[in-house]
Amino acid sequence: MRLEQLEYVRAVDEHGSLRRAGEHLHVSLPALSDAVTKLERELGVTLLDRRRTGTRVSSAGRELLPRMLEILDAADRLRTAARH
Repeated sequence: MRLEQLEYVRAVDEHGSLRRAGEHLHVSLPALSDAVTKLERELGVTLLDRRRTGTRVSSAGRELLPRMLEILDAADRLRTAARH
């Protein structure tokens, strides 16, 4: 599991689609999708609902999102503490 993968899921949630998340993060759609797919395999849960009409965070992803955000916040606090 990499922090970037968690950031990708957060971005899909914040921006409402895989495409907009990729644009915001300056990451190609295939790279973003592949990274999230690897995270899904590792966790054994589908985080994104991928449909023809678009990709959104799944219900299971919504349940796990608060924990993902906790990890990302903790990483930010660690970076801040290391700078000081």
